[in-house]
Amino acid sequence: MPEEMLAGLTVLDLTHHVAGPFCTRLLADLGARVLKIERPQTGDPARALGPFPGDVPHPEKSGTFLDLNTGKESVTLNLKHPRGREIALELAARADLVVESFRPRVMPSLGLGFDALVAVNPRLVLCSISTFGQNGPLRDAPATELTVHVMGARYTEMGLRPRPPLRMAPHASAYLAGLAAATACLAALADPEPRPCHLDVAVLDALVAATSRQYAQYAFTGINLPRAAAARPAQVIRAADGHVVFTLALGWDRICAMLERPDLLDDARFHSLAGRMAHAEELDAVISDWALDLPKAEVFRRAQAARVAAAPVNTAADLLADEQYRARTFFQEIEHPQAGRLIHPGHPFHATEPPAPRRPAPTLGQHTETVLRERCGLDDDAIASLRREGAI
Repeated sequence: MPEEMLAGLTVLDLTHHVAGPFCTRLLADLGARVLKIERPQTGDPARALGPFPGDVPHPEKSGTFLDLNTGKESVTLNLKHPRGREIALELAARADLVVESFRPRVMPSLGLGFDALVAVNPRLVLCSISTFGQNGPLRDAPATELTVHVMGARYTEMGLRPRPPLRMAPHASAYLAGLAAATACLAALADPEPRPCHLDVAVLDALVAATSRQYAQYAFTGINLPRAAAARPAQVIRAADGHVVFTLALGWDRICAMLERPDLLDDARFHSLAGRMAHAEELDAVISDWALDLPKAEVFRRAQAARVAAAPVNTAADLLADEQYRARTFFQEIEHPQAGRLIHPGHPFHATEPPAPRRPAPTLGQHTETVLRERCGLDDDAIASLRREGAI
C-alpha cells in the first residue's frame, strides 16, 4: 500500500504556506510520520488563506491548509525560545529528514542551520525550500507568486496575442517546487550509505526546469518563443453549458464524421492543417453551429466516438462528477473534527493494493503533548512548565 512505503521514516516539518507543506504531505501520503512544527497561538500562516466554509475565516477550517497537511501531526513550538530550539534539536536528532521553507538566513539565525542539525544527527537529510535558493544575489530578496512566474519566463508565453499575458494557476510554481523537493528527499533517503545531505530547492529553479521548451527554443535557435497569435490548431468552442477544446491538427476525416458533415471532406479550405488555420474563423463557425445546442458532455462523447481529440473545459464541480475520476476512486472524503466532511484529491498513482484513506489535517498543536512525551521523554510537569514559559 502507498501509505506503507515510507513506514518507519520520521520527518520533522518546519515548513509553511504551500511548497514545503505539499512536499511533506506527499511524504505523509506514502506513510512517513510527519511532525509539523507550528508557531504557538497562530500556527502555519496557511491557516489564514482559505477558502473557508461560508467564507467565514477560521484557523481550523482553511481549505488550503487542510488539503496540504493531511496525515501529519501538529506540534506547537516557539523556535525563538531557547527551550523551543532545544526541543527542535532533540526532535531532529530522532528524525530521518528535516524539511524547512524559511528564507535562507533564518535557520542559521535560530541555531538550527545544517551544521547544528548534523551535530546532533550525523545521518540527517535537510531539505531547504526557498524562492531563490540558498545562494546567489537574490537569496534573501522578497518575492510573490507573480514575480516568480515573470522571472521564470512562463509569463511570456501565457495567453494569446495581442492580449496581455496571463498568469499561471494559483500557487503553480509552489506545487512544482514541493514535488521537486519530495523527489529530491526520496533520492537522498535512498542512498545505500546514509550520510549528511543538504538539499537546496528553489521555487524559481523548479519552475524553470518545468519550462524547458521555452529556453531550449532560445538555446537552439537564438529566438525567444513568442506567445501564439491565436489558439490554432486548437479551437475553443462554446457548447450549451460551457466550452470544449478541439485539437484539429490531424484526422480531418474523423472531424467530418463527428460533425456528420461528409460534404466537408471535399471542401478545399479545410483539407490541410495550413488550410484549416488559414480559414480558422470559418471552421469555428461550422463547429460552433454544431455544438451550440449540445451540452459539453455530449459534445465530448461524440468527439470520443469519432476518435477526435477534444475535452470539455471543466469546472471543479465537473471534476468531482467526472466518470474517469470516479472509476479511479481518485477523490476521497475526509472527516475533520472542526471543518467537517471534506473532499480531497487522492494519491497521484495507484499501487497493487488500494491506498487507505488519508487522515485529516491536524488541529493546531493537537499532538504537542504526545510527541513531547514520546520523543523527548517529558512528563506532565515539564510540559506544563514549557507552556508557562511560552516555549510551546
